[in-house]
Parts: sequence; structure tokens; C-alpha cells
Amino acid sequence: MGYINYEQVFNKYSKNDFVMHGINMLKKYDYYHLLRDSSIVKSQRIADTFGGLSSEYLAWMSVCGGGYLFDTVLLSIEEYDNELDLSFDTLQELNAEESKNSFGIPNRYFIIAIRSYGDPICLSRSDKKVHLWDCEEGRFTAEWESFYDFLIDEISSSLELIANGDLFPIPIKVPDDEMI
Repeated sequence: MGYINYEQVFNKYSKNDFVMHGINMLKKYDYYHLLRDSSIVKSQRIADTFGGLSSEYLAWMSVCGGGYLFDTVLLSIEEYDNELDLSFDTLQELNAEESKNSFGIPNRYFIIAIRSYGDPICLSRSDKKVHLWDCEEGRFTAEWESFYDFLIDEISSSLELIANGDLFPIPIKVPDDEMI
């Protein structure tokens, strides 16, 4: 699978200025995230396997097969990436009844990502909003109107972490002669 294919992403979102701004930031700060390549086939497998997911989320999953969105893990259907030689948490694993019960998340929510500190990010099947589940409080503590709102906010928040020196490049992406 390998790294995200920016040409494919740019082609898909060239007419969406809101998302394109975020994609440009992803490319500019490429060393700080590890997003994986994807395809329409993989997105369709997600849609067929889980059903009832937002079109924005499925569109993104057709160009991004999950991975590390800075300090958040976007889940996908494939556990292992042969090209990167890395394992990842999966949608199946985190949306299994046992996992969702351990978090206490209601059934109508679908876990799409996990923050570095363990709180899941969920997509509502009913209104397609994205929610942050706070494990300590046992409730949702943040909400985004759409998957794209979540994505752009996540990118913006991560850029602040980079600017503050709180987020570092991913070593496997940085050539040895450029290591900090």
C-alpha cells in the first residue's frame, strides 16, 4: 500500500477549497504524519462491511487508507502494510462489540480513529457528525459537523503542536541526512 498518493488526493479534491487547504498542509508537513494510500475498492469494502457511513468519510477512505494523522490513528480495514512493514489498528478490531463495550460507546456510533492518549473518535450513523469520546468521563466531549470538519480541525490542531515543538517528524519518513 505505502504512503498516501498526493496526486490522487489532489485530483479527487481539486474542486473543494475547504479540503484542499488541509491537503496542502498535509503535503507541507509530510514528515509529521504517516497516511497510507488507498483506492475506491478499499473504500467500497468499508462501505459494504460496515454500512451506513457518511459519503465524506468513504470518499476520504478512497484516497487515504488510514494511518497516523499526526498524533491520531485513522483506522482502516487492513492491519498490516507490507510496503511500510508496519501494523495498524483496524476498523474491525475497534468496532467489535467487545471493544465498543469496553469504551462504553453506544451502538449507533462507529469508531473511525483513536487519539494518541486512547480516546476514540466516532462517526454517528444517524446524523453523520463526528464525536470525540472521552474515556475518563464516559461521554462525548467534542463534536464536528462533518468528517471534513473533523479532518481539517485535526490538521490545524496538529500544526499548532508542530509549531510549539510538541510533535516530531516520523523517523521512517525522514531521510537519514535530514534527521533533526
